[in-house]
Amino acid sequence: MRVNEKSFKKFLYDNWLTLLIVLQPLLDILAFWTQNERGTAAGAIRLIIMIVLPIVLLIKFNGKKRLSFFLALAVVGAICLLHILNGIRVGSYELVTDVSYMARVAQMPVLAICFIFCMDDDSKLRQAERGMLAAAAIELAILLVSVLTGTANSTYSGGVGLSGWVIDSNRCAMSIIFSVLSMFSAFYVLKGRKLVITLGVLLAVFAVLLANGTKSCYLTLFIICVCGIIMLVIRFLAGDRETVKRDAIVAAALALLCAASIRA
Repeated sequence: MRVNEKSFKKFLYDNWLTLLIVLQPLLDILAFWTQNERGTAAGAIRLIIMIVLPIVLLIKFNGKKRLSFFLALAVVGAICLLHILNGIRVGSYELVTDVSYMARVAQMPVLAICFIFCMDDDSKLRQAERGMLAAAAIELAILLVSVLTGTANSTYSGGVGLSGWVIDSNRCAMSIIFSVLSMFSAFYVLKGRKLVITLGVLLAVFAVLLANGTKSCYLTLFIICVCGIIMLVIRFLAGDRETVKRDAIVAAALALLCAASIRA
């Protein structure tokens, strides 16, 4: 029993950053299926994480790193304070509504700052890498299941675009998540994964970004195609000839996806 407990603690210690990143799309699912007039269960969980994680990291960090982390969080706090002061100035300030709104808005930058400061060694970078790939896989699975079951939420009113299981207030914000995860996944496989895996991921990225229907996702697709081709050309010019056939096929696929996007 004690051995299992130690193994579990070691697993949490070695993968806590991965688990926190993976938790984010799972909380989106929870929010979608538990939303009501009082909010969502996921919102309460995210609020707890947003408060507890920075406190833990402030205790853990030392010296200049702690100061830098505190100043980064202070910038977010200052922006929230300016929003509240501006509301008081124009006479439209409502304590409960504004605090609730700022708590929701501040969650993403606060968590992003926490994750960035945590990635201070190779182990944490690998954890973040695993977390991003797992989150991308979860988002893709959510989209497929939501489409097959007819429960997908649209990006815009009128049924335009596809966002999956996400609450109405976050529909357009999903384009940021899709763009980041798609770009990360595409460049990850472009580094030298097997041809079938690379083409499969690129095709999935193409489908997700186009289906979302936002300009940011559309532009992200072009960035992936153009930067991907440039990256492969640079690798060839640098003298890497071991994967020249695979890279040529991938470059051609990127060019075809870019052309298909223009026609779409």
